[in-house]
Amino acid sequence: MSSKKHEQVNEFFDGYSEKWDSLYGKERKKDPLSKFADEVLRAVIKRRLSTTLGFTKSEKIKTILDAGCGSGQYVVEFAKQGKLVTGLDFAESMLKIAKKSIKDENLPGVDFLQADFVEYFFSKKYDAVCAMGFYDYIENPAPVLKKMIEISNHEVYASFPKAKGILALQRRVRYKLRSCPLWLYSEKRLLAILEQSGASGKYELVDLGRDWIVRIKVS
Repeated sequence: MSSKKHEQVNEFFDGYSEKWDSLYGKERKKDPLSKFADEVLRAVIKRRLSTTLGFTKSEKIKTILDAGCGSGQYVVEFAKQGKLVTGLDFAESMLKIAKKSIKDENLPGVDFLQADFVEYFFSKKYDAVCAMGFYDYIENPAPVLKKMIEISNHEVYASFPKAKGILALQRRVRYKLRSCPLWLYSEKRLLAILEQSGASGKYELVDLGRDWIVRIKVS
């Protein structure tokens, strides 16, 4: 990603953290239009979360890296499953919310990294790498997905938003108005990315309507 686009994404999330966190059910005042849009997106996000938690309940998944952990909803739920979790994000304001949630829930086995996944050097592997709502903001996803596969012992979970549909159109307009880069995916492009990343023959696709979830079985 170019430095300008990276800065735009960073600025977007640092300024959007409280609203983003509200999508997971935390209350705040909203105008009617924002409320409607959030309810539609909230339904998608809840399905994505429950699907992912179905994958991670496996006993072989003991350590998880949540790449682009945002406000920490997945980190909290993974920790409740008894996993050892590392939440990684480049937005300080998002990590602040995530750390508070962990503290409020008094959950052990969690640490955080403020870093850019693309640039960060990992000195260890994780049983699973999770990247939900992550590839919406990645310009060149194949090498990034390949990196996730390389640092995973067992599985990688990633969501890819669809390029077609009314929600895709609404997002394109909304993000353009906020000057935040956004990448959406056709099925053809997604399959090409999986091929380029080395995931061919190792994955399953779950269709959630607005998004696909990819589950890559590394071993």
